[in-house]
Amino acid sequence: NILRFALLDFIADFANWDHSTDQAYLETARALTQAAHEALGGEEGTRPLVVDPFAGGGSIPLEALRVGADAFASDLNPIPVLLNKVLLEYIPKYGQRLADEVRKWGQWIKEEAEKELAEFYPKDPDGATPIAYLWARTIKCEGPGCGAEVPLFHSPCFAKRGKNSVYLQIKCDQKLKTIDFDLAIGSGPKEEGGQILRRSSATCPICGFTTPAANVRNQFKGRSGGAADARLLAVVTTTTNASGRKYRLPLSHDMGVVKRASTELAQLRKDNPDEVPDAALPYLRSKFNIHLLDVTKWRHLFTPRQLVSLITLNRLIRELAKYLHHEIGNSELRQAVVTCLALAVDRVAAQLSSLSWWQPKGEFVVGTFGRQALGIVWDFAEIRPVNGASGDLNGAIDWVARVIE
Repeated sequence: NILRFALLDFIADFANWDHSTDQAYLETARALTQAAHEALGGEEGTRPLVVDPFAGGGSIPLEALRVGADAFASDLNPIPVLLNKVLLEYIPKYGQRLADEVRKWGQWIKEEAEKELAEFYPKDPDGATPIAYLWARTIKCEGPGCGAEVPLFHSPCFAKRGKNSVYLQIKCDQKLKTIDFDLAIGSGPKEEGGQILRRSSATCPICGFTTPAANVRNQFKGRSGGAADARLLAVVTTTTNASGRKYRLPLSHDMGVVKRASTELAQLRKDNPDEVPDAALPYLRSKFNIHLLDVTKWRHLFTPRQLVSLITLNRLIRELAKYLHHEIGNSELRQAVVTCLALAVDRVAAQLSSLSWWQPKGEFVVGTFGRQALGIVWDFAEIRPVNGASGDLNGAIDWVARVIE
C-alpha cells in the first residue's frame, strides 16, 4: 500500500504542468515506464510502443513520448495527421532551430505581405493605423412604404469603459428613409426599445416595422450571406504615440479600398480560379447555421478583401517553399518550416472571416471558432491581417514559434 500510494502521489505531481519539463520528474517517469515494460516481458534495451489509431490532437502519443515510450499515431482526418507530424516529429527533432527558422522566415512572409496588402489596408490621413473594421449585414425594411436599408447589429456599444464607453447613435432621416450614425462617448444608450435585432427579427428604427426572422433570412437568398455588401459601421484605429483604441466613422477612402479589393478578387477568380476556395460548404444542422443565409461555398464566409488577403498569404507560403530550396539544405527541416508557417496563416484565416465579431468588454476580435460552429453573425469584425490587431499574422507566427520553444 505504501508503494501504491507513493506511485499515485508521483502520478498526481507529474500531471502538474509545472513539472512537465522538470528533469527529475522526467527521469523518474521514464525509469518507471522502462521497468514496467521489462517486467511485462519487453526485451531489455527496447521501449514500449503506444499505438493511438484515433489520435486527434495528439495528446496521448505526446505524453507517451514524454515518459519514454515509442508512439504510433494515426487518424482519418488529415488535419490531426498534419498537427501530429509537427508535434511528434518536427518539434522533437529540430527543437529550437525550427523555432528560429520559423521566426526568421516568418519575418520574410510578414514583410512581403505588408508590401502587397498595404493598398487594401491603408493608414489614415492623420497617420493612425486601422486595426479592425466593424461591419453589419443589411436588409431592406419590409414596412409599408419604407424600404430603408437596415444594418443588423445586436448592440450599438463598441467599447465598454463605464462612463467612457464608445457607442453608435442612430440618426434617422424620415424623408429620405436613410439610417446614419454618430459616435458618442458616455455611459451608453439603453438598448431596450431601440434594439434592431431580436432573435433574428429586425425592427426598423425609421418606421418601427419588425421584419420577421424568416423574412430576414429570405432576403439573403442570392446574396451568399451578404458579407460582400455589408454596411461599414466604424473603424478601430491605433497610433504609435498614444495607447488604447480609438474609433471613427467610415471615410470615403474606406469604401474605395473595398471596391478595389472586389475588383482584384474578380481578376484573381478569372486568372487563377484554383486559388479561390470555391468548394461547397458542407451542411451540418445546428452547427453550420450560416447556410440559412445562402452561404453554400467556403468563399462565402469571407469578404472580398479578406479573400484577397488570404489568397496572397497562401501564395507567399508557396513562394517561400520554392525559395527555401536554396536556403535550407535539409529537405525535412525545410518542409517543417513551411508547414509551421502555413499553420500560422491558418490561424489568421480563423480570425479573418465574416463570422468573427468584436468584443466590447476587452475591445478585441473573437475569431470564427469562438464557439465550435459556423453560426450566423450579423455584425462582424474584419482585422488588419498584418501589423494590425491581435489575431493577425504577427501574433500567429509568434504563437507558433513559442509553442515550438
